[in-house]
Amino acid sequence: MRIAAKNLTNMPRSGIRVIMDMAADMDNVFHLELGEPGFTTPDHIRQAAFKAISEGFTKYTPNTGFQSLKEAIHEKVNKENGIAAQLDQITVTPGSVFALAGALMAVSNPGDEILIPDPGWPNYYMQAVALGLRPV
Repeated sequence: MRIAAKNLTNMPRSGIRVIMDMAADMDNVFHLELGEPGFTTPDHIRQAAFKAISEGFTKYTPNTGFQSLKEAIHEKVNKENGIAAQLDQITVTPGSVFALAGALMAVSNPGDEILIPDPGWPNYYMQAVALGLRPV
């Protein structure tokens, strides 16, 4: 017997994923759906990643990100963007999906309505449904 949470069974499959599946077996397809670049990660970034791994940076990070990264973001947004953010207001996530889900969880409760742009990114709708919100 397969058990699934009601919120997840009510979630439609993303049209982006349907298209990705269709394109998976095709040659010469330019994938624009995920925002991934069509080039190899630059060498200096790969070398920095190798160096970090060799220096032991292979464990979980603090929940809100490394302090050094948060300090660099703090400096950047204050100086370049003119945003007077405090360090305790900065959180680093592994991507936009996690950032948006965290923000929604912080400001909403199951059953709340949430406005979704149309057209919009399918994950807005899917996250709302997964969190028990009512997309409008």
